[in-house]
Amino acid sequence: MARFCNFIASEPDIARVPLCIDSSNFAVIEAGLKCCQGKCIVNSISLKEGEQEFLLRAATVKRYGAAVVVMAFDEEGQATDTDRKVEICTRAYKLLVNEVGFDPNDIIFDPNILTIGTAIREAIHGAFLYHAIKDGMDMGIVNAGNLPVYDDINKELLLLCENLIWNRDTEATDKLLAYAQNNVKGGKKGIEKYVVEDVEECRALVDRYKRPLHIIEGPLMNGMKVVGDLFGAGKMFLPQVIKSARVMKKAVGYLIPFMEKEREEMMVASGSAEEVDPYQGTIVLATVKGDVHDIGKNIVGVVLGCNNFRLLDEVAREEYFEDVKEEYEEVRQEHYDSLKDRRYLSLSEARKKALQIDWFSQPKPERPQFLGTRVFDSYDLKSLQDFIDWKPFFDVWQLRGKYPNRGYPKIFNDKTVGTEARKIFDDAQKLLSHMIDCGDVKGRGLVGFWRAQSDGDDIYLYEDDIRTGSGTKPHATFHGLRQQAEKDSSSSEPYLCVSDFVAPVDSGVADYIGMFVVSVFGAEELSQQFQAQGDDYSSIMVKALADRLAEAFAEELHARVRKELWGYSAEEVLQPSDLHKVCYRGIRPAPGYPSQPDHTEKLTMWSLAGVLEKTGIELTESLAMTPAASVSGLYFSHPQASYFAVGKITEEQVEDYSRRKDMDVKEVERWLASILGYDSEL
Repeated sequence: MARFCNFIASEPDIARVPLCIDSSNFAVIEAGLKCCQGKCIVNSISLKEGEQEFLLRAATVKRYGAAVVVMAFDEEGQATDTDRKVEICTRAYKLLVNEVGFDPNDIIFDPNILTIGTAIREAIHGAFLYHAIKDGMDMGIVNAGNLPVYDDINKELLLLCENLIWNRDTEATDKLLAYAQNNVKGGKKGIEKYVVEDVEECRALVDRYKRPLHIIEGPLMNGMKVVGDLFGAGKMFLPQVIKSARVMKKAVGYLIPFMEKEREEMMVASGSAEEVDPYQGTIVLATVKGDVHDIGKNIVGVVLGCNNFRLLDEVAREEYFEDVKEEYEEVRQEHYDSLKDRRYLSLSEARKKALQIDWFSQPKPERPQFLGTRVFDSYDLKSLQDFIDWKPFFDVWQLRGKYPNRGYPKIFNDKTVGTEARKIFDDAQKLLSHMIDCGDVKGRGLVGFWRAQSDGDDIYLYEDDIRTGSGTKPHATFHGLRQQAEKDSSSSEPYLCVSDFVAPVDSGVADYIGMFVVSVFGAEELSQQFQAQGDDYSSIMVKALADRLAEAFAEELHARVRKELWGYSAEEVLQPSDLHKVCYRGIRPAPGYPSQPDHTEKLTMWSLAGVLEKTGIELTESLAMTPAASVSGLYFSHPQASYFAVGKITEEQVEDYSRRKDMDVKEVERWLASILGYDSEL
């Protein structure tokens, strides 16, 4: 942002026009404000993260003399009706004027005009703007080049648009979609049973479709365009898009031999040995092996494949890195430019402000029921079904209810996505029961407990329940990272490290730590079977369900640890919904996540507990777990243990961490690249 603003400041024709600084990251907005000449507009701030954050950001905007766009969001989410919009905007206005001292003329309200339709976008936009401006709308963001003149809109289409905008016809949406479909040429059968017949009918029309590619670019793509319009209009949802894509893939698969034959004939006729590329383009699509984003990658791959893109899941790494090197350098420079103005405590200052626990005035930490490991070779997966958190499952399929119908099971009451959510949930229940009953998937895991004491930012683990002191040699060591990014001067919050939750080695207080690794085996193989059958919907569904089962496994096992295996919350009585809200004592942070961002800590876990030998759960070269539906982490039992984000750290802490882990600084920087508060390549 800073580089861009500085660049355009040198262009007189651009520099004299007010800028609108737009980003979801407020640090990026502030970087832009520092570089802007004259008055600009910030887009945007809201009450979504609470009043304190809203006031801090508003004060910053005012300090730079900018106007501000205020979104109609608050702590409960987006306003979807008139009363809520007025309520939130009124509250924001009073805070800005009365507490921050904002000039009312510098406040711009965005009341979040919700999408009403996208089937005929330009016509809807033109009609909406015509009426909105007449009724007082005085600012908007439009693509002027695509905006039709109100009087030029087809009268039949204009009537349909206005009936939708003014809600004058209960069937307005269906009528507008029907209009859109009737204005798109192409086949109408659109179900898998007849798709080969449809394609053969098209191939017979040689005057209209001279090449197989023309069938893909014509009726098949027109059909997918209708699917896209329905999806954009909220009349079709991702599960239906995937099913439609399955039909498209079958049609394209039928045409491929004809395209190959045509390609060979063209090469012979031209006397050329040069290959003719039949694809619209090539897309490199990849995730780290075992990464949780693999499901999303597969969904994107299905849609791209249906749009005649060639997909490369694997490429020569060195060639790929060489191609993207220049773009990476630009992104990296912009990222580090945004970090220059951040302030950090020195490591010694951060440690002085660590969480202070009086270990002597509190009850002694409970001893687990056993020390060492316990393996679960064939876990009862049916017992996990009540522990499944279904919200992330619906997120995979981009099904999100609007307030107050967010989350499971309230999503079923949502007027827009409720019906489709129920359909996909029913499909999931059937497939899940089949997977478990037929033994297609199996649960396997491990839990372990060790005597533990902290020493600064490290946690020492001991083989036996022995008396420990500063001279006692540990069996293994977990290394922590501490928060350093400066907090608000009025805040008394500590600068946390996971070691804060374990009694110090010289305290004389015996403490303990636990770890777990759980996995669902067989899902990848089952998913591949469905994919080989051309059933992308079921292939993606299997992975999504395996992911939910693995998380439920971790949730249920943690409950058993608290109540039985460790027993520090033996009287706990909580519902599954309470567990998803973390309404219990203790935490289970995982390496690679915000509380300990270093994936290499998994190596200590795997070595300490013999994870590979006892469970078969592996680590890839990037330290992702395989099977992909796996979860691991550490157990902390102290009542004050809480999840937190380490955030950005300084070079001083990286060098200290390097010494403690006996790892080369460059290697540490490679693994901690996402949290470095400095440019490691300078």
